[in-house]
Amino acid sequence: MKKALIISLLIASLLCAGCIGGSEEDNAKDVVRSYYNAYNNHDAETIVTLFSDDMVESSGGPEKLKSSLEQVFTSAEETNLSLKIIRFINVRILDDTAYVNLDVELKDDEREQMSNLTFKLKKNDKGTWKIDKITEE
Repeated sequence: MKKALIISLLIASLLCAGCIGGSEEDNAKDVVRSYYNAYNNHDAETIVTLFSDDMVESSGGPEKLKSSLEQVFTSAEETNLSLKIIRFINVRILDDTAYVNLDVELKDDEREQMSNLTFKLKKNDKGTWKIDKITEE
């Protein structure tokens, strides 16, 4: 009886071993969630780490991007701007590219609006999803 229980637990743990890292879709959504958390916390440093190298370089490099984000955060503080993920609509994975489509609520002192956005993510050399482009649908 004890041996059967141990074997059952061993099999269950082996079956769940692949679940620990999460699915590629979940990992891509986690990057988008991290972006919104960093944005609402005015954490430019974290946002820069979430962007792909190409996106950082096309923005003038990490220091210029951080400076631009800090200016955006100053304006956001003045209007009490916050961004909130309402729902994830679709996640598509094509090799080393992910497309995450979601509805977002933008709220500040003067407005409350919904936007539909698509985040294009690319895997870097370490296999980590990085934001490569954000577009409004």
